[in-house]
Amino acid sequence: MRIPFVSDTLYRRKLRRELINAAHHDYYRALNENEALHAELRALREQSTQVLKAGADMMAENTAITQAALDLANAFAKSGSAFDIAPSLTCFEVDALARLFAAVGRTDLARKWLEDHATEDTEAAYLHGIDDDGKPIDLDDYLVTLAA
Repeated sequence: MRIPFVSDTLYRRKLRRELINAAHHDYYRALNENEALHAELRALREQSTQVLKAGADMMAENTAITQAALDLANAFAKSGSAFDIAPSLTCFEVDALARLFAAVGRTDLARKWLEDHATEDTEAAYLHGIDDDGKPIDLDDYLVTLAA
């Protein structure tokens, strides 16, 4: 037997309870998802911090290497160094020094070492002055080739 007023009230209470339970379920599910997203965000922040620290360390190391190369270039820039030393070095050694000097912006010094080395070069002439066809090599082109 169904009592209209009581049955409707019980039915509305049941629906209200189901609605409240569904709302609680959705609310807690959203909280869990939110917590998971915050955890992921914290992990990403930590990773980005580590990357930034590694980048800063790398930049400091790179700066130190560049400064050391500049110091070496300035030490070898003293008058007479290239003239006295370059002819006694191999082409490979002079190319390495010229590449280093050009890399730190001292192409003038790189050119000087190549020119002074070429004055008494006993190895293959094309390395520092003459190409395969017997034509003079442009030192600027050669420096670009070294830097590449």
